[in-house]
Amino acid sequence: MLTRDELLAVGRRRIEKRDLPGIGEVYMRSLSEAEWSQYQQDSMDLDTGKVSQDGLQTAKARLVALVLSDQDGNRVFKNADLPEINAMDAKVVGAIYDACEEFCGVLGGAEKN
Repeated sequence: MLTRDELLAVGRRRIEKRDLPGIGEVYMRSLSEAEWSQYQQDSMDLDTGKVSQDGLQTAKARLVALVLSDQDGNRVFKNADLPEINAMDAKVVGAIYDACEEFCGVLGGAEKN
């Protein structure tokens, strides 16, 4: 049975270089559980428990901004960059988003619930 320290070691954040076909090489950093929970919360209307209009419109950009990083794990995009990410070609953002979802192991995120 794993000890507390061993479990915490297994859960260390990951940073990996990924080659995205047609886009190029990027670094990705895994999400902490706190970041994933906040991402989901930001997608929801807390009064109705359903995905909000704003949450749906920004879901892909928010995940891209949270996951893309430099080689040290520092975010490439800040929240202030969301409008610029949303203005990018949908095919490019979609491909990056799909790779981020797969990398983080959160396929079928909050915007699909």
